[in-house]
Amino acid sequence: MMTLLSIYKYQNKNKSKSKSGFSYVSLIMLVASIGISATAIIAVMGPNILKKKIDETNKKMDRIEQAIILYKTHRLGIPPATLENLLTTDGVVCAVDTNMSSPTYRKLLGWCGPYVNIVFVGMETEYKLDGWGIAYEYGVDAQNGVSLKSCGPNLICGDSDDIVRKF
Repeated sequence: MMTLLSIYKYQNKNKSKSKSGFSYVSLIMLVASIGISATAIIAVMGPNILKKKIDETNKKMDRIEQAIILYKTHRLGIPPATLENLLTTDGVVCAVDTNMSSPTYRKLLGWCGPYVNIVFVGMETEYKLDGWGIAYEYGVDAQNGVSLKSCGPNLICGDSDDIVRKF
């Protein structure tokens, strides 16, 4: 009579040697192929991502420029002191000029904003950020007018890839 232990040994002896699952070598090959594929995708998509961020920055700068121009028409040519003034009042209430002898008669004067559209609550500062999420540099100069600058793709201001608007 066979004991349980001898039956177990007999069954295991007659089993085929194949094992299920992945070997260490096949796992290394899988990880290497995923890495090569990811590198190829990044190499192909990298320039597209850069172009998208530059386009996004230019579109935002266009909207800010239009908002500043409208602000200036309501404030007799005076640009906003900060970009925040495009969204929140600076204390001067919007009103129609009713002085018939004034050159701005029947025109809106004062803060008549908001001058930028905020689509989602909680995104109030989004318009002040470029495509890379960095705040624009904004300046007002009596001689040079208004300047709006993004530091560009390398995120370093003052070099050749900056995106600058003067108006």
